[in-house]
Parts: sequence; structure tokens; C-alpha cells
Amino acid sequence: MLLSDNLPNKPESRIEKYLSKIAGEDAELPEEPESRIEKYLAYLSGDEDIELPEEPESRMEQYLDYIAKNGGIGGGSESDVYSEKYFSLIKRTVTSVSEPELTNIGPGAFYGCPVLSSLSFPACTTIGNSAFQRCTSLTAVSFPACTSIGVGAFSSCTNLTSVSFPVCENIGGTAFTSCFNIREVNFPACTSIGGGAFSGCSLLTSVSFPACTSIGNIAFMSCSLLTEANFPACTFIGSSAFCSCSRLASVSFPKCATVQSYAFASCFSLTSAIFASCGLLGVNAFYNCSNLLSANFNRCTVIPSSAFYNCSRMSTISLGACTNIQSNAFQNCFSLSSAMILQCTGIGSSAFMNCRSLSVVSAKCKTIGATAFGGCYNLVSLYLTGSTVCGLTNSNAFTSTPIAGYSVSAGKYGKIYVQQSLLASYKTAANWSHFSDKIVAL
Repeated sequence: MLLSDNLPNKPESRIEKYLSKIAGEDAELPEEPESRIEKYLAYLSGDEDIELPEEPESRMEQYLDYIAKNGGIGGGSESDVYSEKYFSLIKRTVTSVSEPELTNIGPGAFYGCPVLSSLSFPACTTIGNSAFQRCTSLTAVSFPACTSIGVGAFSSCTNLTSVSFPVCENIGGTAFTSCFNIREVNFPACTSIGGGAFSGCSLLTSVSFPACTSIGNIAFMSCSLLTEANFPACTFIGSSAFCSCSRLASVSFPKCATVQSYAFASCFSLTSAIFASCGLLGVNAFYNCSNLLSANFNRCTVIPSSAFYNCSRMSTISLGACTNIQSNAFQNCFSLSSAMILQCTGIGSSAFMNCRSLSVVSAKCKTIGATAFGGCYNLVSLYLTGSTVCGLTNSNAFTSTPIAGYSVSAGKYGKIYVQQSLLASYKTAANWSHFSDKIVAL
């Protein structure tokens, strides 16, 4: 909401008439100013012949005196005056702000100041929501003492190129969203990045947050030139956090325990993903990462639906602790050649569908879903090492594989290897009986 949206329809007092004139309205001014404040306001209304007081005597006069003489806002030690409805419009004409003692900038304090290009807040520790939103002339900001940035604080500052907050710990949601020209960010102490904080920062090429432990939803979504992301302490990555970062080449999050849905979806240039500590992976987490070659998720117990769907170049994946692979998890991973999922007890429907290079699978499966291996043209060896007969939902689990019939591409029939003690049971079990001539003892 623009600051002018809540202005009264008609000024009623003498001061409101002056402020209305300053705001650009067609207001009838008093004939002569009657107070010190009115002299300042008359001057700012365009009457430059007015003789201003030699020295300001109140907080309001400090602000007005600074504006009249410097074209900026300063002087006061607090920001409460910034919220006055008429006075807020004066800020739209300022080019600079200097507040050496100010510690808190309130919500919307400088919202939509189109010509504001210079800031100095050396003592400021807190920036409120939307405080500098749509300040389109800002090119660089530095807040040496700021520890917290509010929601949308600098969003849509479209000419901002660099930001430095050396002690900031918390970045609010959408704080820098749609800052299309940001190229450099400095947040060495930041521990938490809010949702959408840098989404759409399309010129950002590299980010390093050495202390950050949490990355919010869509935090860096559509940062299309981002090639490097360094988060050595991060333990949580929110949904779509890096979605559509199309130039991100490799990621390593050694301490990350949780990667939520679509976190890296459509990162087309991603070739390597190392998450040695990850125990919880969201659906579609690496969906459509078509150049991903390898992934390490040795602590992940569940690979959720479509987690690696369309990762067409991925040839190897390490899943040492995985016990369950859900539907479509590796569908269309055309280059995946083997799946050593030794602890896995459940494979969902279409989990490995169209994995054309897959030749060997070994698992302790208790269930295999419909079309789980459909279209795996080269699957010649399936090792079922469990101590009970695995449930087969549908015989179409092996459609268009050497297990279902002779394969020209593989040059052979496929085999299903089971425990000797279970051989007879498999040959007569529901749906397995279709492959009785392919079932042999380990």
C-alpha cells in the first residue's frame, strides 16, 4: 500500500494545508505563517522568501530544518515522526538520509522514496518490514550494526547492486526479492534466511553464508545466474529454495539434515549433489535436474515421490540407509546403471520406470509397485535378498524388460535371484508366477 492511500480527503487545519501542498495537492494556503513550524512548512511549500528560524527547538523542527537545508532527513534520534501521514510524503523528495544515532527503522519508514540514493545508519540494529521497499534509486547499502532485517525491507529496489550487513543474523522473508541488479551480498554472521529473501535476484552469481543454518522457502528461487552456493553450517533447506537456479553447477551441504520439496527442481546445470547428513528429503527435490550425474544421500531412509524424476544423466547414486523408494522417484533416469539399495524394503509404482541403462538391482524388498521397472530395457539381474517373499502389486512391474521376455538390446533374458528356501514359494506366488522360469536361487 502506498503511503498516500490513507491521507484524509481534505486538509482541515493550517498545518494540514501546508503539508497537503507539499504533497503535491492543490491546497489553499494560509496568508501568513503564524508559528515556527508553519514557517518551515511555508518554505517547503515553495515560499523561499520566508525567513527560517536560526536554530530548531523541537524534534519536529529538527526534521523540517534538515529537509529545508539539506534535501534529506536527519536530526532526530527516533523514527516515530516518519509515520505521520502528511509528513511521510515529504520523504519522497529526499535524496539522502543520515541518522548517526538511530537504532530502529520502523515499518514502511522510507517506502517508495524514488530518489533516495544515499543512506547512513551506523547505529541501526533493526530494520522494519518494507522499510526501504521500492526505493528504486538505491545502488548500495551498508548497515554495520544491523542484526535483523524485516520482511520486504528492500524488496523491489531494482537498482541495488551490493548489500553489506556484517553482523546481521536474521534476514526476513522477501527482504531483497526482485532486486534484479544485486551482484554482491555480504552476510558473514547470518544464521537464518527468510522465505523468498533473494528470489528473482537474477544477476546474483555467488553466495556464501558461513553461519547460516536455515534457508527458507523460495529463498533463492529463479536466481538464474547463480553458479555457487556455500552454506557449510546449513541444516535446513526449505521448499523451492533454489528452484530454477539454472546455472547452479554443484552443491555440497555437509550438515544439512532436511531438504524440502522442489528445493533444487529445474536446476538444469547441476551435476553433483552431496548431502552426507541428510535424513529427510522432500518430494520433487531434484526434479528435472537433467544434468545431475551423481548424488550422495547415504543417511536418507526414504526417497520420496519424483525426488529425482527426469535426472536423465545421473549414472550413480549412493543410498546406503534407504528403506523405501516411493513412486516415480527415479523415473526417466535414463543413465542410471545400477541400484544397490541393499536395505530397501519397499519400491513404489514407477519408481525406476524408463531407467534404460539399469542392469542390476539388489534389495531386501517386501513390496514392489506397479510398473516399478517398466521400460528398463537392460534390467537383466534383480536380486531379492529378503527373508520373506516380496509382494508384487502387478505383473506389469517388469513391462518391457528382459525379465518379462527376451531383450534384443540386452541380448538375453533377465533373471530374478531369490533365497533358495523361498524359490518354490516365489514361483507360485501371486504375480510372480508369470516369471517362474526366470526365478532362480541365489
